[in-house]
Amino acid sequence: MRRKKWILAVLAAAVMAAAVVKAWFIEPIARIEPLKEVTDLSEEWIVKSGSLPSEGEMEYHYRIPKDDPKDLVFAVENCGEPFRVYLDGEAIFQYNDKYREKGLMLQWIPLSADAGGKELTLCIGEEVGEGLLAGKYASWIGPQDAVFLKVVEENLYMAFLGCFTIILGIAVTVMSFAFTGRSPVTVKKSFRYLGIFIFLTGVWEITDSSILQIVTGKTAVITLFSFFSFMMMPCFFVCFMKTMMTEGKKALSILEFLYLANAVFTSGSYLFRIFNLYETLSIQHILIVVSVITVLFYGIREVRQKENRKIRKTIIGLGFLALSGMISLGVFYTGFFRLYPVFYSTGLFIFIGCLASTAVDELYYHLEASASTKVYRSLAYTDVMTRMNNRSAFIEEQERREVKTGEGCIVMDINSLKQINDQYGHLEGDSLIRDAAECIRQVFEGIGICYRMGGDEFVVILENTTEEDLKKNIQNLERQLEYKNRDRKFPIVIASGYEIAGEEGSLMRDLLDGADAGMYRKKQAMKEKHQKI
Repeated sequence: MRRKKWILAVLAAAVMAAAVVKAWFIEPIARIEPLKEVTDLSEEWIVKSGSLPSEGEMEYHYRIPKDDPKDLVFAVENCGEPFRVYLDGEAIFQYNDKYREKGLMLQWIPLSADAGGKELTLCIGEEVGEGLLAGKYASWIGPQDAVFLKVVEENLYMAFLGCFTIILGIAVTVMSFAFTGRSPVTVKKSFRYLGIFIFLTGVWEITDSSILQIVTGKTAVITLFSFFSFMMMPCFFVCFMKTMMTEGKKALSILEFLYLANAVFTSGSYLFRIFNLYETLSIQHILIVVSVITVLFYGIREVRQKENRKIRKTIIGLGFLALSGMISLGVFYTGFFRLYPVFYSTGLFIFIGCLASTAVDELYYHLEASASTKVYRSLAYTDVMTRMNNRSAFIEEQERREVKTGEGCIVMDINSLKQINDQYGHLEGDSLIRDAAECIRQVFEGIGICYRMGGDEFVVILENTTEEDLKKNIQNLERQLEYKNRDRKFPIVIASGYEIAGEEGSLMRDLLDGADAGMYRKKQAMKEKHQKI
């Protein structure tokens, strides 16, 4: 049956895939055509000398078609470098950010209604200018709505990935707080650090795109959030790895300190204009490379020497991250700023999946170990014959603690067990003990905790009880014994005594001694009564 289900599932997937392919090639009844294509100026710029550029600048020209719409927008990445824009030789825009505090974004420059047919001129530094022709930096012209849709299209994958990652990070973090108090501290911490790391990754992805900057207009704030999230991401990754690894904790602690120190240094430099954010970025890149090498070194050693399987997936994911990170850094430092987030985000997404899988494996391991511990504890503290708590459980849970006012203790002892064992054998004696325990459980389970202290002695602990309640419960036990004795060859006779705590501060041992003394008095009275008969 299982094999047939698998065959049916594969067949269903194949048929659905074929249906999607068919639907793809069906021509629509009415096709929606864009009003106007956006022009990518990296393919249209003409470089020529003129009188406008200053020393060290390049001059780019583009003749706007006469039939272009009136609501034209010129969008260009500022790249942190000063630049000027002219329309037929008349200055219409100037950008200058000496300390690079305003943030990198797509500058949105509306053109006049009569821009059609005029020459658009851009003057920008040589280093950046070469990137415009190579397509390293975005530069578009077209209707405002069309350019906006183009920007959304270019950044949609980052926005979607960022939103998904933020939601995932919040879910993992909330889950870490939802663990019960009995969950291991390391599991709680690992999920918490993982959740914050994933959340910060999502914040970096969504703030590194141009969508938020264009929508809010707060380019400086958005850029700052992008830098801060990028600075703190690896710090929480290091914290996560500290909870997962047994070696290299000192090295990881040093890296954690260095990340925090770099965050203070970068923020201080930004506040007091010592260095701009982009000048300190190389420090963060170096720390990330060192972190990857450190985790790989100690992680591979643990997998080989100590067979630490729980970090194996992390090492695999880190390998993907290291590869994508090297590619993205190479792309970044060669000037292709538009491409480096693509490679880095891909590696991060795979890496997060591996980290999440590792954390789930760790949780499963601890839950399994916890379940095993509960089973062993249950075996250690349960009397096999009567299924009651045993003497070890009483000592562990009750004997050494202080009692509360109104707490009661009942001590019970089976009469004549030794004679039955001697005359009729231990099988008959064991049957007597089991039936007596069954009667005790039927009366006291749910209102108290029952213990078999060994042999023929039982103890029941009750909270918030009175002497009247105890007497009533003992009478219920006697009636239960009468009912049980109807089918027994040898009747069960139990002597009992009780004690109630009058004030807090005394030990359970004192309460037990008082109930035990009452039980022996009852036992002696029953013996004397039997002798008279």
